Amino acid sequence: ENTIEDLIPGVTFTLVEPDEENVVTVSVRKKYQGLEDALEAFVSAYNNVVNVFNSEQYFDTDSGDTGTLFGDYSATIIKNGIVNLLKTNVDGVSDSVNSLSALGIEMTEDGTLDFDAEIFNEIIEDNEEDIVTFFTNDEENNKGLAVKLFDYLDAYTGSGGIIEDRTDSYQESIDKIDDEIEAKQMLIDKREERLWD
Repeated sequence: ENTIEDLIPGVTFTLVEPDEENVVTVSVRKKYQGLEDALEAFVSAYNNVVNVFNSEQYFDTDSGDTGTLFGDYSATIIKNGIVNLLKTNVDGVSDSVNSLSALGIEMTEDGTLDFDAEIFNEIIEDNEEDIVTFFTNDEENNKGLAVKLFDYLDAYTGSGGIIEDRTDSYQESIDKIDDEIEAKQMLIDKREERLWD
């Protein structure tokens, strides 16, 4: 029996007679690929949010054009709150991995995040549990970054949240204005009718 044990650490290959009718494809991924993928997805999602804010809150000094959310206080509060949460530290997590920068995630000049997978892969082997805790710890007053972000955004975007309440308030104002327009139009129609008479 032919075996190869020193090609890939922790993997043993057993060589057998080829069988063209029974082809097997083996995909090999890094041990911590799932965590790396999750961090890349987090950075991508965060950058998408920043890009939305940037495109909707802009002010063009030359043309005077503004984005839909320019000057919107709630949008500014949400954006600043998210940025502040990026500074999260979690009690009980090793200082060597207790921040985004320690995990290879840095903020760029335009406010987006940049992920250096090499830094992450250098520290993950000895810190896997702490890194998971940094994001997912759910203890009261000591929540992980992902838990804090979820709670913070849910207060705005969840059912009964601030945005829904604000939307309902705007809709009530619109309905009231529509009723006033309808009443005024009826008065105008009656006035026009009297004038024609």
